[in-house]
Amino acid sequence: MLSEMVCVNDKFLAWKSHRHSFQERLHIFTGLMNAQRGLVALRTIPPGKGNTSYVVESTWPSRGHFQNWIASPAFVLSIGALCGNADHPIVRSKQTEVLAARDIPLRLAA
Repeated sequence: MLSEMVCVNDKFLAWKSHRHSFQERLHIFTGLMNAQRGLVALRTIPPGKGNTSYVVESTWPSRGHFQNWIASPAFVLSIGALCGNADHPIVRSKQTEVLAARDIPLRLAA
């Protein structure tokens, strides 16, 4: 039986005063993620007009591959650097959504 692909959306709401620092650290985070075994695709979506959240969208061949990423020392270091610490937070909030391939709606271009 084939593994079920998953798409993970991490939404980061960065403090306005720390957006530049967040963007710099986001490159480190995605660089470490790119080196992770099993990553199929990675996309970073910056905030648009009226939107203040950054979205990191990653696709993995299975939930196990994603779980390996979040259990890795690279993830622990990168997420800590990305979000800052209690004395100097860079991110106001973080939300993660994991969708199985069968849960992702198919949209056809018109």
